[in-house]
Amino acid sequence: MRRECVHVRPGTTLGQLLKVTGASASGGHAKALIAGGEVSVNAQVEYRRGRRLTDGDVVGVRGAAFVVAVDTPEAERRPAHPR
Repeated sequence: MRRECVHVRPGTTLGQLLKVTGASASGGHAKALIAGGEVSVNAQVEYRRGRRLTDGDVVGVRGAAFVVAVDTPEAERRPAHPR
């Protein structure tokens, strides 16, 4: 099984991830894959297209696995200014 790390923004949904990775050609195709039970999250079949993904989730679809890496927004990465 092919395994790939995918960097996403906070709040990314399962349907969006499938489109971004090329696992689905469109939102409708992503919806059909999910409804058909062809997509898993952390080894559990997932039927919710709007499921929010978190850091470390593993999404499986059609022999591929995508490890989710949620990027922290730039503002949160900067150290706070001392007062």
